[in-house]
Amino acid sequence: MRTRGLLAAAAATTALLGAGAQSAYGAYFTTQPSAYARSGAGPFSWGFASDSPLDTQYGWTAYKLSTEELWHRCTNGVGPQLRDLPDGVYTVDIADDVDLDWAIRRNIFNSGFTQPCRDTVPQPPQTAWTRSALIVDSVPPAVSSPVVTAGRSVHVHSTITDELSGVKSIRWATGDGAVVSDVLGFAHVYPAPGTYPASVTVTDYAGNSTTRSFPVTATAAAPPTLIVTPTPTRPADTVAPRVTVAALKASRVGRSGALSFTLSGSETARVAVTATVRLGSRTVRLRPTSVQLPAGRTHTVRLAVSRTLRSRLRAVLRQHRRALATIDIVATDTSGNSRKLQRTVRITG
Repeated sequence: MRTRGLLAAAAATTALLGAGAQSAYGAYFTTQPSAYARSGAGPFSWGFASDSPLDTQYGWTAYKLSTEELWHRCTNGVGPQLRDLPDGVYTVDIADDVDLDWAIRRNIFNSGFTQPCRDTVPQPPQTAWTRSALIVDSVPPAVSSPVVTAGRSVHVHSTITDELSGVKSIRWATGDGAVVSDVLGFAHVYPAPGTYPASVTVTDYAGNSTTRSFPVTATAAAPPTLIVTPTPTRPADTVAPRVTVAALKASRVGRSGALSFTLSGSETARVAVTATVRLGSRTVRLRPTSVQLPAGRTHTVRLAVSRTLRSRLRAVLRQHRRALATIDIVATDTSGNSRKLQRTVRITG
């Protein structure tokens, strides 16, 4: 968007010194024209006066338009009026016309001025002069078709230019009652999905304006994306527990009334233990037992021997016959994996 540099330049009044100036007197503006105006508007009027002592009696001043070669000498209190100027940037210089003051004072020129201002030779007055500016602009700002990115939050932007006088204001109407000002684009969240009648109005410093209307489509918000993080799973356990049998005591069974040993395992497991005792040609089954074996710990298992069986053991041993105990062990872990062990031991007492 064009800055306000032209406005500052056009509104500024500059004092300039004419070459070979013979007087310290000068002219000054009593009213300024608008810095910017539409082409064809007008008339553009300036008021100015001289600070010469002769101003009260004669008051001759002069002005020159930047597009002309001639200076115009004007009567007291009368300024130029310009109209129908083509688009462009102009300057207007004014000065105290000391040469004409001198001529009128001597009654050299006292007639023939039927217009407020009279064209003269191109040479400027021999005094300091002051400059004003005028920018005539009849072309409205150029506004491209707005680019609309639809969604729940709608993004809109446009290319806006004004080559001569510059952009003064931009007004976006979103279509739902909101207004956004002095930006090349905007983002707006609409209250509900639908199509809204939006518009943009751009005005330049000359008062020209351009309006573009366009539809804006707001869509419903996209549903949230559900991200499911799976719970890490441990690999399936397919390895049977390792069980160690130790301290198997087969002596003094007839007296202690029990067959004992220790168990230890690599993991927690449920251990079922059964045992049989063979006395010669006869086999006797001991009462089975089941224990919970914690991982890494040792557990002592005692298999009770009934009083009747103990008596038979003693009788068999006195006859120097063999007595054997067979122990079957099944260890099952929490995943259902099982390991079977069997131990045979000779009972010696």
